[in-house]
Amino acid sequence: MIGSGMTSLKRLVSDPLHLAAGGFVQSFGASHGGWSWVLTLTMRHDVPDQRVGQAVRFYARGLAVDLGLHFPFAFTTERRDGTRGAHGHALLGGGLQGIGRRELEHRWRASDPAAGFTRINRYTPAIGAGLGASLYLTKEHDRWGVGVVCPRTGDCAHRRCVEGPAPF
Repeated sequence: MIGSGMTSLKRLVSDPLHLAAGGFVQSFGASHGGWSWVLTLTMRHDVPDQRVGQAVRFYARGLAVDLGLHFPFAFTTERRDGTRGAHGHALLGGGLQGIGRRELEHRWRASDPAAGFTRINRYTPAIGAGLGASLYLTKEHDRWGVGVVCPRTGDCAHRRCVEGPAPF
């Protein structure tokens, strides 16, 4: 789970690069309406890490399109030693406070034939999901991303997002 494991969190906190990246993710979310959800998303089959990243981004994009809103999004992929495959972690924010956990779970499973189990919790800085989640997302220097997910409708049609350049 994101934010758990004091040993790994202590290691991340002691690394200035992780602190800077984690702080960036935290402040990015705060500047775009705040983070709402902390997600762990698995695949049913062992798939390449890149495929997991694509599935997580596709899931977020589907939420934006279906709900017709922009929201901040941060994600990473992870493959633990001795496990069956890669999985993704994500922070979702902005206007997603009103969407329920079960709906997010259902949408994950419906978004990809290989989508597996989920662990989805409300983002609550007081219980370790604050800087801990941001640090965890950035622990692999080359496997994380952050941005605004765009529904590509209205003023944002034709890849001209009103939220800024290079949104998801």
